[in-house]
Amino acid sequence: MSIPTSEPLPPEDRQSIPPARRRRQDRLAARHLPANQADLVKALSYQASPTIGFYLFMALAGLVFGLAGLLDAPALFILAALVAPFLAPVFGLALAARVGSGRFFLSALFGLLVGFGLVFAGGLLGGFLAKAFFPQALAGRSIYTHALLTIPDGVLLCLGIILTVTLLVRNPQQRPLAANAALTYSLVLPVGAAGFGLGSGLPALFPDGLIVFAIHLAGVVLLGVLILALLGLRPRGWFGYTLGSTLLLLAVAVLLLASGLLTAFTTQAALPPSATPTPSTTPGPTQEPTPSATAIAPTPSLTSTRTLIPSETPTLTVSPQPTPIWAMIEAGEGGGAWIRKEPNGELLITVLNGTLVQVLPDLVVDGNTNWVHVLVPYGETSVEGWILRSLLQTATPAPDW
Repeated sequence: MSIPTSEPLPPEDRQSIPPARRRRQDRLAARHLPANQADLVKALSYQASPTIGFYLFMALAGLVFGLAGLLDAPALFILAALVAPFLAPVFGLALAARVGSGRFFLSALFGLLVGFGLVFAGGLLGGFLAKAFFPQALAGRSIYTHALLTIPDGVLLCLGIILTVTLLVRNPQQRPLAANAALTYSLVLPVGAAGFGLGSGLPALFPDGLIVFAIHLAGVVLLGVLILALLGLRPRGWFGYTLGSTLLLLAVAVLLLASGLLTAFTTQAALPPSATPTPSTTPGPTQEPTPSATAIAPTPSLTSTRTLIPSETPTLTVSPQPTPIWAMIEAGEGGGAWIRKEPNGELLITVLNGTLVQVLPDLVVDGNTNWVHVLVPYGETSVEGWILRSLLQTATPAPDW
């Protein structure tokens, strides 16, 4: 038994759309196209137009995501991505940008904002419930993986939009469900995570999830426009090229801005300039008096003689400072780790795998758990906190644990 990778669009779906709406979609989508592309774009425009079912299933996906965050159930996160419908407005943004229809683009954008707003509301509800009824269970949750910008998610997103656009252009009467699942995982789950973070008060979820969503959406629009152009869907007038170029520039700007922000965050954990630590020396204030002259014994004389007072010559002594110890965050799950205010105490910040932290001398043993005192570079300042020893991999001389 095989699972179908696409869903045929029933012939009556077109007839179920009101006649006025069908005519409006035809005009909006095909106004700026050559005659040989008009029929194809009309068929694609029906697929890219959100329906009532789209909003209902987006609301259902948001509720499932809120339940997944409430129960901290990774399987339910996957179910939320599968419950989400075909992301018609996402494809509609790329299609409208390529054919140069501003009104069709605004229509797709409105559908996208409403649909993902429902997902955000579902996550928000789950966060409120978790904060009200399960406040002690909010730490160490798997939801954080959906608010991180990772390379595997980017690869999954690229494959999803490439397959979706290619399959739709080749056969506009089907909905590529397998490719759509890749898109929903990379777009729906970050929005739900942001809503859950706002409702529960957990850090590193809001607005982090929305930033990840914006970056993913920019990449989807960028790739979608390029693939449609490669498949021969090119606008005829200057307006189409202008809108398409504007969307491309905006997508590139968002991607560049995101890469700049990521660089700013990751450079905080850069390795020290030298791989071999060098002890730092500071002049100490210790001074040892050294007599530079001896007193002259007085001799019998009618005139008075001077007695020289010994002067002190300061000498500098070098007092070596302890070599700073650096360790790297290396968590097996979740892509990062928590920094806490005290051992097993209040959560402060999250740090990604690969981040370097300075290990301080303190060590607390709590049963079979060892807590290490660390100093984490964070923006222009540093955050001092505690982390599990098992999540650290030493980078410079091993500490005496």
